[in-house]
Amino acid sequence: MCDPSAIKLEPDCREYKDIYLPILPKYITRGNVKENTSFIKEVKMSEIIILAFLGHLVGDYLLQPKSMALRKSENGYKGLLICTLHVLVYTFIITLFVQNFSLLFMIAIFLPHWLIDRYSLASFWLKMIKGRTFEKAYESKDKYREFDIAFTSIVYTVTDNTFHLLFIVGVLYLHL
Repeated sequence: MCDPSAIKLEPDCREYKDIYLPILPKYITRGNVKENTSFIKEVKMSEIIILAFLGHLVGDYLLQPKSMALRKSENGYKGLLICTLHVLVYTFIITLFVQNFSLLFMIAIFLPHWLIDRYSLASFWLKMIKGRTFEKAYESKDKYREFDIAFTSIVYTVTDNTFHLLFIVGVLYLHL
């Protein structure tokens, strides 16, 4: 039986060739395997990154209620518990999507996500770089205040997701 996660191709590994045949024209043809293992690893990694990204969207948006999103950064025991619960669900979803259930991988996904959410790293970053913040948007007195608040929400969400995705891709590259 062939191991689909293997980097090296054996010439008699038909199952492995069949998996990648549709996406590797000119690199793998039936009966003729060209040695280009770095390209094969990139294709596999890109597929895993897409699955991890989808898992991130499900875990952070579809399975996180508004109350949890608003309260996970609160001080005290409740905020700690809410954040931990959210990140446990999130970690399970990511591991489910990428089919990697090793304890080390789960910890590597859990910890950065917990730190980013618990301490609202996106808000901290935007303040540090003097970017758009909710405080400034709410204090605004001009006629575009509502637009400023809405755009700040988009900037915050993109910043938060950028941190999450950078860590996910880093974990995938280090762990695989």
